[in-house]
Amino acid sequence: MLSRTISAVKFQLNKRLKLDIVRISSQQTLMAHLLRVFQAYRIDTVLDVGANEGQFARLIRKWGYGGEIHSFEPVKRSYGKLSEYAADDPAWKAHNFALGNEPGTAKINVLRSSTLSSMLSINKFATQKWVDDTQFSHQEVVDVRTLDDFITEHHAIADKRIFLKLDTQGYDLEVFRGADKSLDRICCLLSEVSLIPIYDGMPTYLEALSAYQSRGFSISGIYPLSKNEGDLSVIEMDCVLVNKRLSPTLPQRDSAAQPVGGAWEKSGAAR
Repeated sequence: MLSRTISAVKFQLNKRLKLDIVRISSQQTLMAHLLRVFQAYRIDTVLDVGANEGQFARLIRKWGYGGEIHSFEPVKRSYGKLSEYAADDPAWKAHNFALGNEPGTAKINVLRSSTLSSMLSINKFATQKWVDDTQFSHQEVVDVRTLDDFITEHHAIADKRIFLKLDTQGYDLEVFRGADKSLDRICCLLSEVSLIPIYDGMPTYLEALSAYQSRGFSISGIYPLSKNEGDLSVIEMDCVLVNKRLSPTLPQRDSAAQPVGGAWEKSGAAR
């Protein structure tokens, strides 16, 4: 009786107010989905590219990931903060260089909000959208290496089950291309893609997704990051992709809240 009443109320709200009533508990957040991905693929090494001050690494530590982390951050001030956070964690290594398609040096534009610093120039849309955060501060010349070279130099990583996190402000595809020989070791990746470009010369989201899919990665989850306040169109989104050539090591479960071992230490972390 109660279920029929609830269904009737939902129907009327949808009909009259055009509201779609859903159960929030059935909606997965990005971190809840990542927890499930990490567990299913037995991730034991995270390559945190575009680490800034270690926000992503600190978050997955908080959620119970106890495996190896390598964080890459080229901007000096941000790296200083990152290295402080990683100092007391023996399984977390901070590296002060950028990753790209080929080794060398490059100039990075450092903005007032360090999370927006990029090898690319911020465009007019972004400067109008985020006036204060996009104020130019200075440029730094940084070392650039490739993930292929890094993994070759760190032999132990070659046998790991890798999660690649990319957040390089328009430069993700360049990092991905520099990992061409290592893709069969990368189980999953997280990339920030823009539906509305915020840097000059950055790839469109269709170009980015096409590049990932052409190398055997399939979309597992998409999560909007920012929207236009006026028309509510999506500006950026986090995209989780899985390597179709590497199957999960364990059967899928109905609840991401059930820990399945691997490098996750806490039970019920997604609750």
